[in-house]
Amino acid sequence: MNHDSIVKFQNGQRDAVAKLGAFLTCLESYSKFLETPDCLSKEIHEIRKLQPIVGEFMGCYREIHRFLNEFHYVAYAGHIGAPGNKISKLLANQTMPSKHIDISVFKQQFEAAKTTISEAMIAIAQIASSPIDTNLLAGNSFSAYCFINSIISTSTSQLIIVDPYIDKTVFYRYLCGLDNNLSITIASDSRKLKGNKLAEFESVEVLYKKEYPNYSRNMYDNLHDRYLVNEVNAYNLGGSIVHAAYKSDFSVVELTKEKRVEIVAKYT
Repeated sequence: MNHDSIVKFQNGQRDAVAKLGAFLTCLESYSKFLETPDCLSKEIHEIRKLQPIVGEFMGCYREIHRFLNEFHYVAYAGHIGAPGNKISKLLANQTMPSKHIDISVFKQQFEAAKTTISEAMIAIAQIASSPIDTNLLAGNSFSAYCFINSIISTSTSQLIIVDPYIDKTVFYRYLCGLDNNLSITIASDSRKLKGNKLAEFESVEVLYKKEYPNYSRNMYDNLHDRYLVNEVNAYNLGGSIVHAAYKSDFSVVELTKEKRVEIVAKYT
C-alpha cells in the first residue's frame, strides 16, 4: 500500500470503529433496560426510541461495507449487517402482537446479535495497515513535499528529523503551524551544516525557539542517517528532505517499532 492508500484505510477503519462503537453503546443501554423490573410495562416505549437509532446505523452500515469491500475485508460485513437486520426485525416484531415473543427469548436473540457486532468491531479495530514502502521518482519534488508534510503535520507529541543536509527551509516548509507543545528534535551533521549555511539556519532557529520551546538541535560528526520519526512511527528516507525527489528518486520505508525506539534513544 502506498501512503495515500494507508491513510485512506486508517481513516476508514477509524470511522467504522467509531460508528460501531456508538451503535453498541446504544444497544448496551437497551440491554440494561431489559434487566429492570418494569421492562415489560415500558417495552414498547423503549423499542420506539431504539428503532430510529438502529435504522440510522443500518444506513451507516453501507459506508462500513464499502470500506471493508474496498480493502478486501468484506467478510466482516456479514457479521455486522446480518445481526443489525436481526435486531431491527426483533424490535419490529415485539411491537406486533402476532409476532411478539417471550422476553427471555427476545433477550437471548438480542444479546447474541449484539455480541456478534461487538466481536466484528474488535476484529476490524485490530487490523494493522501495511507499512509504508514507497518510491517517489525524480522530478516529483512537490509530491515528495506533500508526502513528508503529511507525516510531520500529524505528529502530536514527538517529532525527530535526522538529516545531515538540513537547512533553514525546514522551518517554513515543514515546522511552522505545528502544536507549540510538540517535542521537536533536529539531528544534523556538523561538517555540512556550517559557515554561512549554519548562520542562516541559526538566524531562523532563534526565532523559532521563542514560539516552540520544546525544539532542540543536536549535531553529530559523519552523520549519514536520514530518518523521520513521530510518536508512533519511524521512516527511513532515501535522501534529504531539503531536495526530496528533486534530481534523484526518493524512497520512504516505514521501520519496525523496535527500530523506532532505537532511533529515539540515539538522537534525543
